[in-house]
Amino acid sequence: MKRESNSPDAYPRPRKVIPGLKESILALCAALLAQPALAKESWIAEPDAWGGVLPRCQKIAQRLNEFLPQCAKDVVSTAPDFTPLDWRRIPASEHLELIAKLIRYRGSALGYKDLPPNSEVLRQLLGSVRIEVDSGVIEIEEAKVRLFDYFDEEHRVPVPDGPQTLVRLTRKAQSPSIAESCPSGARAAWSEAIFIVVDDLSGPDVRVAPSVVARYQEKSILAHDGIYFAASSAGLSPIFAPVSKDAPACFFRYIK
Repeated sequence: MKRESNSPDAYPRPRKVIPGLKESILALCAALLAQPALAKESWIAEPDAWGGVLPRCQKIAQRLNEFLPQCAKDVVSTAPDFTPLDWRRIPASEHLELIAKLIRYRGSALGYKDLPPNSEVLRQLLGSVRIEVDSGVIEIEEAKVRLFDYFDEEHRVPVPDGPQTLVRLTRKAQSPSIAESCPSGARAAWSEAIFIVVDDLSGPDVRVAPSVVARYQEKSILAHDGIYFAASSAGLSPIFAPVSKDAPACFFRYIK
């Protein structure tokens, strides 16, 4: 039925305006605009015991903020002012037994113990290592450098003069897509471990105490001004600590 033009519902009713509402909204908007912008997620270098931050730590923190958080270890491992060890690639196919022994003790809190040549554990490891080496997912490198002066610092067991022999094992990642945006590209997703071995590369150096083994195993070793540093990442929190001399470490925190 057609509504009559003189009907009270034929025209919209005027809305009631709350006194001062417009002014209140404008004042609220002005207050919000005046607030400082929320801090974005970022890395910061933790201050030292004296409340300061070393320039090298600050520089690494700035570089961390240029990449994804997942790239943290790769960022500190490739710091521009630091030099990596002089790693020399050696044929993995010629060192299958060494690789098997090192994999057996990777991450062990008990340190190194050499495996007998005819042990069942070694035979099983050799089978899987041979497959990985043949498929190109394991690489092995050697470096000579003097990193420590005692096999066991607690009991002060000295190391003979000369450099130690280090071996680095790297394993190809299964899904490196996230790492492609890191400084090292897809290579950043490869896992690495450093071991202290005997000079003839027949196995790990069983004289080295577990505490010394742990200091280097899951790290990247870099040099700067005659000091060796170990770059590591506990979860997503990178650490840059000296390993050869008494020097300040760099610790970083991710602020959300």
